[in-house]
Amino acid sequence: MQEVAELVKSNPRGAVIKLTRAIALQPKNAELFRQRAEAYEALFDYHPAILNFRKALLLGPLNKEALTFRLAEVYCAYGERLCEGKQHLQALEMFKMALEYQPHNREYALKRITCLSVLKRYDECIEMIKKQLEEEGTSSGLYTSRSVLHMMFGNNTQAFYDACRALELDPSNFEASHLKDELEAKAESFKSQAIAHALVGERAEAIKSITSAIKSNPQGMDYHIFR
Repeated sequence: MQEVAELVKSNPRGAVIKLTRAIALQPKNAELFRQRAEAYEALFDYHPAILNFRKALLLGPLNKEALTFRLAEVYCAYGERLCEGKQHLQALEMFKMALEYQPHNREYALKRITCLSVLKRYDECIEMIKKQLEEEGTSSGLYTSRSVLHMMFGNNTQAFYDACRALELDPSNFEASHLKDELEAKAESFKSQAIAHALVGERAEAIKSITSAIKSNPQGMDYHIFR
């Protein structure tokens, strides 16, 4: 066993060949499948690595907890590789599988959220962040991430509140502070537009602009008064 483990590290391709021969003779040996999975992973050949880890799980009687942990790691590594190749839809499925084996792993959840964001699947992003907040309690980083997503999809009011909540939890959160400043600047810009419209008698346009200002900074009382 030690000899094969060393071979996996020094010559994973050779280990795959040797283990494949051994498996032909002992097709129900779970440890051989586990070792071949490790060899495939060392070659960055993630698909057969996953298949071999799953086969080892199916056969038993190895440590199921350790195997599921490793299987989740390989799914995640495969997802990262797919992201590098801009194959985000396929990567999303890998992170989903990683979470099935390690459902409370924050790293895998955040990677899946990132993938959903790239794919512009806004509702699923928000739902996953909500779930993470329920599990973790309070997290300045998650509120910041949700604020960014709300801004991306034009929900400035919720973006503002999430940025404020992130700063309450961590006043040093630079990204949240930047988001809040950006939203406040947007609100001021909308207010200027509203004033310009009002000065030339364009009442409907003025109301529309000041309403946008309120959405960007709902705590700006002067905007409410102006409207």
